[in-house]
Amino acid sequence: MKEACLEPDPVSYRTILYAYSIRQMVSEAEDLVHKMDERHLEIDEYTQSTLTIMYIESGMLEKSWLWFKRFHLAGNMSSEGYSANIDAFGERGYVSEAENIFLCSQERKRLIVLDSLIQILASADLPHVAKCYLKKMQEARVVSDCIPYCAMISSFVKLGELGMAEGLYNEMIQSKVELDVVVYGVLINAFVDIESVKEATSYVNEMKSARLPGNAVIYKSLIKLYTKVGYLKEAHEFMNCFSHQASALMCILQIV
Repeated sequence: MKEACLEPDPVSYRTILYAYSIRQMVSEAEDLVHKMDERHLEIDEYTQSTLTIMYIESGMLEKSWLWFKRFHLAGNMSSEGYSANIDAFGERGYVSEAENIFLCSQERKRLIVLDSLIQILASADLPHVAKCYLKKMQEARVVSDCIPYCAMISSFVKLGELGMAEGLYNEMIQSKVELDVVVYGVLINAFVDIESVKEATSYVNEMKSARLPGNAVIYKSLIKLYTKVGYLKEAHEFMNCFSHQASALMCILQIV
């Protein structure tokens, strides 16, 4: 383009900048940013978060934070932009920085990023911390689905804190949050693992009452549990359910 005396457009700059960032070519990326700044060319949020990751993975944590602050202080970052930056830090183990970005987003009244932060904390085995943010979502009335609940329930189950997991389940019921089969599956499998027939069966019945179909993972877990404790009738019932589901799947595959 230079040889042809053509001026690169913003898309060309962003494309090259992205290429530099994923290859962790920090010096080249910074030179290009400088040129874009000189020409007053906008850096979009996707490219911004990509460079944040470049700095983090290059071990330049301070620069990654200053890079985020540049766009935060400009005041034009969207909820999705904050979420992308929270993910950039949180998924690489920098939970403190992810929480600080959340606080920055609160300044801009971007409460929707709480959902992303809760899932990161839950996956980092920090559901007790995540619960505080869930409360903020509840107070702001921005809990629209069961995804943050499910992430936290799974995390508590993983830590063996079934009482906390069940408490969240009851909160969902009281708050009239629509449950899905994933939530039930997590709870059922948790009690199958400790061979607690009563609790596992209770959640199976509640899943049926909610008119949610089971899945192969749930059926196989229940068959294993009931067979082990001698509940052969119940095991046979779920074996039939599993067989019907498998037959239906084969029919669909043949049609496709």
